Amino acid sequence: MPKRIILGCLARSEIASDGGTFLTTPTLAYTPEDQAILRRHVTNLTGNIYCIMNLPEEVVAVMFAYVSRSPRSFRDNLLRLIKDREIDTETLIAAYADMNVPLEAAQEKARDFHERVTLGYGHSSVSELSTARVGIERVSRIASAELELANPFLSFIEYSQRYQKPKRGDVYEPEVLCEHPDLQALFRETCDRLYDAYEKLNQGLLPYLQEKIPREEDESDARYTSRIEKIAFEDARYVLPLATLTNLGMVGNARAIRDAIVKLLSSTYPESVRMAEDIRTEVLKVLPTLLRHAHPSPYHAAAQEALERFMHQSVFRADTADAETDLSQLPGVELLDFTGKGAENPEAEAMRALLDMALCHGCTTGTPLPAHGLTTASYESMVQAVQMLKEGLGPHDNPIDAFSAVRYRVRFVVSEANWHQLLRHSRKIRFSWSYPRRDLGVVLPPNIQEAGLTDTFMAAVEVAEEAAWKLESVSPRAADYLVTNAHRRLVTAEFDLWELFHLINLRTTPEAQWDIRNTMETLERLVQQVHPNLVSGARRR
Repeated sequence: MPKRIILGCLARSEIASDGGTFLTTPTLAYTPEDQAILRRHVTNLTGNIYCIMNLPEEVVAVMFAYVSRSPRSFRDNLLRLIKDREIDTETLIAAYADMNVPLEAAQEKARDFHERVTLGYGHSSVSELSTARVGIERVSRIASAELELANPFLSFIEYSQRYQKPKRGDVYEPEVLCEHPDLQALFRETCDRLYDAYEKLNQGLLPYLQEKIPREEDESDARYTSRIEKIAFEDARYVLPLATLTNLGMVGNARAIRDAIVKLLSSTYPESVRMAEDIRTEVLKVLPTLLRHAHPSPYHAAAQEALERFMHQSVFRADTADAETDLSQLPGVELLDFTGKGAENPEAEAMRALLDMALCHGCTTGTPLPAHGLTTASYESMVQAVQMLKEGLGPHDNPIDAFSAVRYRVRFVVSEANWHQLLRHSRKIRFSWSYPRRDLGVVLPPNIQEAGLTDTFMAAVEVAEEAAWKLESVSPRAADYLVTNAHRRLVTAEFDLWELFHLINLRTTPEAQWDIRNTMETLERLVQQVHPNLVSGARRR
């Protein structure tokens, strides 16, 4: 029997038939012509992580945009664009290849410059001026979240479970389970049972949704069926585990990527560590000198070990009162702190902060503001001034920078599905988050309840929780992979009024997914209780 080799993410659908070797990608199936095209634009043809190069920025954006709705890899989408003549590959070659200077020679000149100037003189900020575009495929929902949290200056787009139906067996299997065949079998059986529930919920939701949702005028049968299926996917996915594989497109400058890699190399999830190593390998191919020092940090590793020790000390454990509390009853949104909290008129204090910043930014005459600032301004006059600052704010406009002077701290207890949406579209929020949990209850999609499928849903949740409890005896982090999209996670978020306008405007529309829409509507109501005039007008779509 061949030696067992573990390469990257372990996907059920990729296990060799003899049980001996795990592969990271399907067998290479590109024709020689396809390979010749791809080698000009990607750093490897077989790995799950690779950089995209020698393409116009807008082409990369289009290719990355496909990942949300298409199950194809970035390489396959690129080939389709080129072969359909949406991109003229010969034009690309002429635009990006210097026929007189070999690519290796050009890279050597750049490397010499950066060795002498960028690195020799310590100008590491130059790393912010070079970017890399990375395709990251077949990683778990856990690893994708860790990557998206690793640095706020990275930009992402991710495979959407709302619009695509995942395949059976497309899960990451923690390698620690290879040492425990009984738990490995349990993990695989549990993932299959959760997928069975996913399919059963899909099948049960379709007839219910067909009765509930009318066909639009002049809507074809195919379009109507596709629309209904997407809603069913959206709700049924709540029983899928965090082990489910996903794809991401990532764009970032060299410094942000370097800092993210260093952070991920200290992750408690081996999958995230390996993902970081693969990202480093591929980005070094396109930014060989600007990604220096992307190595494990002894400091980060020691800090993580210290945190793990502290978590097991009694002083950090929940006291008896907390242990007796039903955590599943925690509110989904709680406003913990805000500008002006404790003041007689919280909104007046918040408005003073906003208008002080606005007036400072608006002083172009050089005349200093009075020392007392706005301390003598009446509440009514400040309301009027703030309303003037919001006049003409269109659906795609952002408020002026002074709105960032008003701050909020909020505790969210939301489903994992909801948490991933918060991550993808909120780059100005500072998150504090916990590991996936199973003691905070679950979110039951309304359509599943109304369709009479609650028993099927809850039975799947119980299967996941029972198996995860058994896996905990070997590895708590391995057990995390069986937490479902329905399980709630505790997250604390800090953000400003500028970001709140963005969240409310984007996530309270009828088109927004129901879970995050409910969360944002609740947040809006809580803020209206303390800052009614400030938050008015945030909805603009």
